Amino acid sequence: MKTKDVDTCTLKEDTTFKYIFTYNYIAKYIINLFLDFIGSNLKVEVINIVPQNYIIGKNKNISLYYGDIVALLNNGDILSIEMYKNTFDINDFDKSFSYSCRIYSNQEKKKKKERIIYSKDLHKVISLNFIKGNFRNDCKEIVNKHRFKNDLTNYVVKDNIVIYLVRFDKVSELVYNEEEHRFITFLRLLNCEDINDGKKYVRGDKIMEDIIKYVNEWNLKSSEDGLNRLLEDTKFEGRNEEKIATAKNLINLKVPINIIEKATGLSEKQILSL
Repeated sequence: MKTKDVDTCTLKEDTTFKYIFTYNYIAKYIINLFLDFIGSNLKVEVINIVPQNYIIGKNKNISLYYGDIVALLNNGDILSIEMYKNTFDINDFDKSFSYSCRIYSNQEKKKKKERIIYSKDLHKVISLNFIKGNFRNDCKEIVNKHRFKNDLTNYVVKDNIVIYLVRFDKVSELVYNEEEHRFITFLRLLNCEDINDGKKYVRGDKIMEDIIKYVNEWNLKSSEDGLNRLLEDTKFEGRNEEKIATAKNLINLKVPINIIEKATGLSEKQILSL
């Protein structure tokens, strides 16, 4: 089938970015790099990307396909991720803040005398936003943290919602060296106008190399034909139980992925997701 011509997408394109994060091992790797970069000992437990295929209907607009990226950390905290390829502004901040509040308020709650009483054990919501631009002249660092504070005392009033604004454009000011933190290397990939330019940064890092591979795959398949493939992927879980069980057994036996593909009929992406 002839596919539509599409513009080449970079990693910072919202849909491309979310497509890359459908590979759980990549999503966990990048989020754990961020947590390590900020000095946190937390790790990712679960990744969830909510597909928006209910929006598509008969309108095959691939930009609507993937929804929100949410991760559950090993202490129960919730981390959400957004990508902003254009200069970050107040509307974008309001969006991030509103979404964080919604995630926080949607946690388990109970009613008492017709008044909502929020449990004391509600978990923190961390909003991780990849941005460009010095928002309100307040984002001078690569990682910029925002919390509720009292203007006079600088006291942190509430630490249950934290917003991180991570400037991927700041890496253009840094001289590359092979010993730099891998999170900085990922930001370099985000900042590339051509993902293949990032190959010089990722040598020897299999997961970073896979990111470049899958961005190029997305560009080849982000078309009408590609959308059909993606929609098919959402039906994967729940109808291939036997194949999944076989694949997991072969994975445990350390059988190469190409052989598992032939044995089960599953794709490389499906196998890696296991």
